Amino acid sequence: MRTIMKTLFVIISAFSLVTASHAGEMTVTGSAKATYNITSGKSNVGKGIGVANELAFTATGEIDNGFTWKAQIELDPTDGVDAGITDTDAQSGSALNDDSRFELTMGDLGMVGIYVSEGGENNKYKASQDAVLISTDTGTTPGIKYPTDLGAFNSVKYVSPTFDVYGASISASYGVGVEGGDLGEEGSSSNNPGAVNDTTAEQYGLYVSYGGLGASANYVEVDQANANATQNQKNHGGGYSFTYDIGNFGLGYGKTYQNPAIAGFPGSTATAEYYETTMISVGAKVNDQFSVSYTTEKSEQNNATAGATLYDVEARTVQAAYNMGGLTIGLSQATFENAAYADVDDINEFILSLSAAF
Repeated sequence: MRTIMKTLFVIISAFSLVTASHAGEMTVTGSAKATYNITSGKSNVGKGIGVANELAFTATGEIDNGFTWKAQIELDPTDGVDAGITDTDAQSGSALNDDSRFELTMGDLGMVGIYVSEGGENNKYKASQDAVLISTDTGTTPGIKYPTDLGAFNSVKYVSPTFDVYGASISASYGVGVEGGDLGEEGSSSNNPGAVNDTTAEQYGLYVSYGGLGASANYVEVDQANANATQNQKNHGGGYSFTYDIGNFGLGYGKTYQNPAIAGFPGSTATAEYYETTMISVGAKVNDQFSVSYTTEKSEQNNATAGATLYDVEARTVQAAYNMGGLTIGLSQATFENAAYADVDDINEFILSLSAAF
């Protein structure tokens, strides 16, 4: 895998030596969202008000042979939680470079990209038709175990050109990644080489579109060099999703599988062997301003040994959004059952949001 990564870097370096680059263009885009949350049930959270924002600086350009490049840096304020960042200026509210990408699109040869905390192919939310937000990834989350994603690593990825097969558009991808290193994301965005035996990952992706039908699938395998030198089961998983647009209606169905790393044979211990999660999502655009959606997720824990009582996590979300040009008002009502695969009281969460993109 290290040989493949070195080869890709050599290819990119060669292009920079034999071609001239024209002056690129710089754009700044972003989003802001204010939310008011009310949570009840099995939760230690009551009411909350928050404002989230993100800025993305994007540069694009073209070189003499017709290839194009794109560089992007995203800035996010920190939340004050120690995430392994050692710099003293990484205090709550500091805007850090947490996601970066450099992509070289080579016409009929496809695209090569280098990523920090980007470039993932996870199918966990691709089936979503939610009108406002992903409820299981916002506010109080129910603790569903999703597959590991390449977006959690520093990686190099190749995406093939799109092929037309009997009217269907098909493309594929392959990526390899390593951990960001001991200095955290800010250090990863510079020249920090990381530890000697960082955890590594490989990921494969496949994408198909045909009219209003979209489909994707991915598989990822993680080699946890630092944690478990020998493993009975490696961390691996993936999933697939289907979406279908019918006029103003959208349908989505997705499956993901997460197989956690198991160092040795579990014996009589109740050890989770894999998690299977199913998403069904329906959305409707009533008119140009108003849209609604309903989404369910069910996640099952399957143990390597029998005997333990298992509880499935279930999430049901109803949402509505009203767009007033540059501002969107959103309402989301979610119910979570058996959070973290435990027999606990239901969690109910209501979110009122105001969001704008610029």
